[in-house]
Amino acid sequence: MRRAAADVYVTRLLSHMYMLIEVGSPCSLPLGLIRTHEDQIGVLGVTLQHPPTDVFAEAATEISVTGPMAHKGYARAWRFFAHHRREPRANVEIELAIPDMMGLGAEPMLGLSLARALAWACGLPLGGDGSPARSRPSVRAPSLIE
Repeated sequence: MRRAAADVYVTRLLSHMYMLIEVGSPCSLPLGLIRTHEDQIGVLGVTLQHPPTDVFAEAATEISVTGPMAHKGYARAWRFFAHHRREPRANVEIELAIPDMMGLGAEPMLGLSLARALAWACGLPLGGDGSPARSRPSVRAPSLIE
């Protein structure tokens, strides 16, 4: 028996609704700014294993963000959905978060973890390495050690 295209879409949608995505990220201790050979500014830093950020996300009928730094996670989730022009529909639980105002990149790491988890939970196209597809190529800083 052949399925109609709408049935396949609903099945995919339902399978995404019950998929719980977990994304973890380390903290980052920035050491300073560097200028690349292409005259771009970058941050030179050290990645530390602790304290980490751990985010769980799943598709839902409305948006919900709970856990430490939920107020910032909620704002980041809204920005994510606005950028991708999608209805804000996801349950997000921030299980662990880097303490704020410690200079360890709490907000950027939370934003990156949320974006990756929401992209997977919402079924957005992913790149070949499992990361969300980029709209522009990334710029890589030259190696400081030859």
